[in-house]
Order: sequence, then C-alpha cells, then structure tokens
Amino acid sequence: MTQAANERCIHGLLRGMCVCVNCAHYDGLGAEAPAERPKRISEPPKPVEKPARKEPEHPQASVLSFDLIPFRRRVQRITQLVAEQYGLDARHVLGRDRHRSVAEARLVLSWLCRNGTEPQWSYPEIGRALGRDHTTIMSACKKVDLLFVSDPDFSARVSLLLRQARTLEEQRWR
Repeated sequence: MTQAANERCIHGLLRGMCVCVNCAHYDGLGAEAPAERPKRISEPPKPVEKPARKEPEHPQASVLSFDLIPFRRRVQRITQLVAEQYGLDARHVLGRDRHRSVAEARLVLSWLCRNGTEPQWSYPEIGRALGRDHTTIMSACKKVDLLFVSDPDFSARVSLLLRQARTLEEQRWR
C-alpha cells in the first residue's frame, strides 16, 4: 500500500469510514464489502455497571462471629479516648487540621488502632476507618514508636491511652 493510500485509510478511519480498497475496514466503495461491517469509531462506549460497594469488614469477621461491637464503633470509642486525653473534639482529631496538638492526637489514634486492638487491625482497615491512606497510618505508627522511646511525657500519655484502649477491648468480650 502506498503512503497516500495509508493516509486516506487513516483519514477515513478517523471520520468513521474507510475508503481504502486494501484495508480490512473497507466501506464497500467499488468492490465487495466484507460480510460483517465494522462498527463506526464514533459510537460511544457502553457504560459499565459497577457492583454495589460493600462495607469493609474485619478480615477475621467470619472467625470472630461473636464480635458484638462493630468495627467502626470500636474506632469511635478509641477516637473519643484520644480526643478526651488531648482536650479536643473527636471531629478535630479526624479532620484535616495540621496544628501540632491535633496532628499528634491523630498520630496516637492511628497507633492505638494498630497496637491497642485485638486482633491487630491492618493498615488499610485503619486508613479506611480514619479517612486516610494506609501509608499515612504506617508513617504515623513509626513516628509514635520513635517518640515513645525519645520523649518520656509522650510515652506516659500514650501508655495511659493504651491501657484505656485495652480496657475497652476487654469490656468488648464481656
């Protein structure tokens, strides 16, 4: 096929029909057309229906069928503990504010959700519950681990919250 024929074929395809005899998309001008005509390029794609989104479940929910307190309720309780300890409203702890006290409370909340629960929740689960990406939760947990070792006041505050969170977890089983 010559370059001019190729250009005509491409131009025809862009318009939705082909006028090139040597092309598989031949539109039937001057020779026999193929048995099945190709669809026009300009047809809009059919919409794809997405399945309804299911609420995220704890990975061991089937094993722990006796778990009476739903996952989100447990996160709310831990959030309330942290908010009370830092003198904040729970909405501020879950918000987007970057003020130091709020950010520190959010770090501790992420760490408590990871280390203060039994069985231990995954980073993606905590991220979905707190409206954050799982990598943000991973980073928060690392920062809290470092602060826990280096700052005794922070360590005492987090230890108290950890005991309170574990007490909540024990009450969950009663």
